[in-house]
Amino acid sequence: MASADALFFIGFAVGLCFLFIFAWLFMIVGMAAIAIHRKQNVREAIQPLLDEF
Repeated sequence: MASADALFFIGFAVGLCFLFIFAWLFMIVGMAAIAIHRKQNVREAIQPLLDEF
């Protein structure tokens, strides 16, 4: 049973990592969409998010 618990926790950790990655990508897409809507430069709008990575 210990190996099943270990696999569960590894899967949980990997799932959280994927969740954070997809949330970060969704933020970039959202910022780009807002910049396009405001007719601003997309590169300047998403640069702070890219600098964090």
